[in-house]
Amino acid sequence: MKIKSITFKALDPKLKIIKNVFMYISEKHSQIIITPFYKEPNQGYRYLQQKCEVLPLNSSYESIGESIKRNIQKFDIKEYDTARSSKKDGYIAFHSSKEKSMRGFEKNYTLIDVSGLTDRNSTFRI
Repeated sequence: MKIKSITFKALDPKLKIIKNVFMYISEKHSQIIITPFYKEPNQGYRYLQQKCEVLPLNSSYESIGESIKRNIQKFDIKEYDTARSSKKDGYIAFHSSKEKSMRGFEKNYTLIDVSGLTDRNSTFRI
């Protein structure tokens, strides 16, 4: 009896995405701004979403962690709107801050990048 060989075609891999958010922390203004990202599907770059979350600096570690997890889940793939401003003062985090100039924003807010280490996004690099 002859057995025919069976060949299997490898499955196409799912789109693997490492998610990330930016945290801007200011001791002067006592606030934390958490901004989620979009990923542009054609070019592959990331850009800030239009909504961000503002927390008081004296928030508990648990509430900050929950906010980061919530904003990591907002990460999405979306085409870049060319009508949107690409200037630095177009940052939504700047508009959510209490600063009047971009120079003051960069001086008084510390940027912390939180991103996944793998496409499972179960471990994060800060």
